[in-house]
Amino acid sequence: MRLLKLNSNSYNRSDDMATSDRAVARLALVLEYHGGNYHGFQSQKNVPTIQDELETAIRSFSGEVVRVRGASRTDAGVHAKGQVVDFISKSCFLENTWIRGLNYYLPWDIKVQKLAKVPDMFHSRRNALSRTYRYNVLNREIQSPLLQKDSGWIRHSLDETAMGKASSMLVGEHNFSAFCSQLPQGRSPVRKIMHWEVWREGDMVLFEVKANAFLPHQILRTGGVLVDIGKGVVPVATIKKMLEGSIIRTKSFTALPSRGLCLEKVEYDKSPFGEN
Repeated sequence: MRLLKLNSNSYNRSDDMATSDRAVARLALVLEYHGGNYHGFQSQKNVPTIQDELETAIRSFSGEVVRVRGASRTDAGVHAKGQVVDFISKSCFLENTWIRGLNYYLPWDIKVQKLAKVPDMFHSRRNALSRTYRYNVLNREIQSPLLQKDSGWIRHSLDETAMGKASSMLVGEHNFSAFCSQLPQGRSPVRKIMHWEVWREGDMVLFEVKANAFLPHQILRTGGVLVDIGKGVVPVATIKKMLEGSIIRTKSFTALPSRGLCLEKVEYDKSPFGEN
């Protein structure tokens, strides 16, 4: 009989199993993580990733070898408060037991916040209606040792009003090829931005963006253009010109580090976790 030690107290996992007629269940969970130690969400060879850590924890806890699916393939260094992941399991643990068990085996910078059984057809990525990301820019003369792992840093004073005016031009369905890295042939550069807001809280300038989906590096590259607008280096009209194709790429603009970016939430027609 296998025993699991949680919070220095051993208990028999079989005592926390739920009776169920289903041999196989699809589970969805909300994952929170600090991405600083990882090369993104998606599994890669020879480098640590969020997906690999989660699959290892599932195997250690349940004995099952599974492949998980994430709603958003966050890049290296990007954090998440509300990443949604789903996978199939034959184990019949209670939902709270899953959460405690997985968090026991997960490292300190990755934790499961919620877990629920979902319909077999649920797909965390394909069923998602939108993803919301937030970026933090520390805007002051001196960098902060306490904030540097979770925010970008711009010494030059930023005009958040100009940045907000420019960001409003991004809302709607557009061709964003000028705002992302090179796309594979045949992949559409069209995405729908539902909102993009910029505001200041003391020394921190924040922007939040919600879209149906994003292109590779779209948020960081677009954020770099907005920062240059905030500096006064380029005019607000730059955004419109890029959307129209007058300016081809964002290579000459400020490059924002990934450490300031966080996936805040993923929304569905009906939340798997009962919030709606």
